Parts: sequence; C-alpha cells; structure tokens
Amino acid sequence: MSIISKHVLSKARVLIIASISLCVYLVPSSLAQVMQPMPILNAQEMDRLRAFTARLRCLVCQGESVADSNSEFSQEVRRQVAVFFKNGKTEAEVEQFYAARYGDSILLEPPKKGLGIILWGVPILVLLAGMGLWWNVMARKSNSEISPEMLERVEREMLKRNKEITLEEVK
Repeated sequence: MSIISKHVLSKARVLIIASISLCVYLVPSSLAQVMQPMPILNAQEMDRLRAFTARLRCLVCQGESVADSNSEFSQEVRRQVAVFFKNGKTEAEVEQFYAARYGDSILLEPPKKGLGIILWGVPILVLLAGMGLWWNVMARKSNSEISPEMLERVEREMLKRNKEITLEEVK
C-alpha cells in the first residue's frame, strides 16, 4: 500500500469514529428531551390544563384541539403548559407565549383584528346591503300605482288593437 492510500484510510477511520461518537452523544440527549415526564397534577390542575389546552389548536392535526389530539406536538404542548402552570404562570401569559411562538393560528378562537375583522365584517355588510336593496325594491313595488290617465291610455290602445284584429279577420 502506498503512503497516500494509508493516509486516506486513516482519515476515513477518524471520520467514522467521529460520526459514531457524535451519534452516541446526541441520541441519548434527544431521547431525554422527548421523554420528559408530565408533572404530577392534582384533579383541579388537570381540569385547568384540559380546559386551557382545549382552546389551543393542534398544528399537526386538522381541526383538533391540543387537548383532544394524541400527536407528539400536542403531548409536548400539554407537558409544557403543565410546567408553566406549576411554575405559577397565568393562562394569559401562557397564551401570549404560544401566540408569540406560533402565531394566532394556534388559538382555536384567534382575536378579531386586522384582516380578521374585514373577513368577518364584509359578509355582514353585504347581507345588510342586500336587505336594504330588497327593502327599497319592495317599497317601490308597493307604491307603484297606475294613474287613471295611464289606465285610460292602456284601455284605448287595447280597444284600438282589438278593432284592428277584427277588421283583419273580416277581410
């Protein structure tokens, strides 16, 4: 074997050993992070946790709350919320934390502001405008009486046409 091939093999061995060492170091620490236990809560704290997480949306599931979902994301959020409550955080502080971290989309009932107000307001305005238009049309329809002059004119026209039709039949 040449000197160059020995050098390449020794570098490859060093890279393999470094990769294995890194995996041995990182895997247990990542497992420990995922497998942290839920704090022990009494019945009242569990009810509070359940009620609060029912107001948060699971970002993994479609339309489910964090309280109802079994995804890893929801389990971690429930654990974090329990830790926050154990540390004395209020529901408003925890809600602000999650809204700042994930945006208002994590809240099942996001605050109505900005574009949300427009999206809620436009259909209501369209409905009110439609009702106003309908009311206006109905009011005009009920007020539209035929004047006696117009009625007399229509009767004359009808008689005139009847005479023309009868004359054509005779011919």
